[in-house]
Amino acid sequence: MDPLAPAAAAPLAPAAVSPVAAPVVAAPAAPAPTLSATIAGAFAALRGKAALGTDLAAARTEIAALNEKLLASASDLAASGSQLSALNSQLSAIAGFFGVPVADLAGKDAAAAAALFSARVSAAAIDQVAAIGHPIATLPAPSETAGSPEAQKILTASEFSALSNAQKMEFARNDGRIAG
Repeated sequence: MDPLAPAAAAPLAPAAVSPVAAPVVAAPAAPAPTLSATIAGAFAALRGKAALGTDLAAARTEIAALNEKLLASASDLAASGSQLSALNSQLSAIAGFFGVPVADLAGKDAAAAAALFSARVSAAAIDQVAAIGHPIATLPAPSETAGSPEAQKILTASEFSALSNAQKMEFARNDGRIAG
């Protein structure tokens, strides 16, 4: 082959035909927000935050008020505990003076405790009278209800007649009065 000779053209092969691709079309873009819409949105967000701030301030105020009530209640409870301790000390001293065991007072209401003290005082009075030489046999037996409010009733005649004989005797011993 002659080097200077033009090269033979290569046979042309049919080119592969590819379908034409459709152009890519982007979705239409949302219109840009207007300045007034942007400002309105910002104000709405601020109003929501302001409402939350107001709610938070109200909640904090309520919590502070409840804390003050709690502290006042704790203070009252401490004062009540001190008063209870002082009253227990006084009751123990009084019970010791009259010789009434404090355990005997447990669970009793005021009337029952008063009756217990009254009976102890009556017994002590009888002991004192006997100590000065008066014979005990001539003294009345101490009554557990002497001095109690029940013993100093004023009854009508019909109420008195409804009592049993033992109740009438106890009523009379305790200076009960019959109203006409």
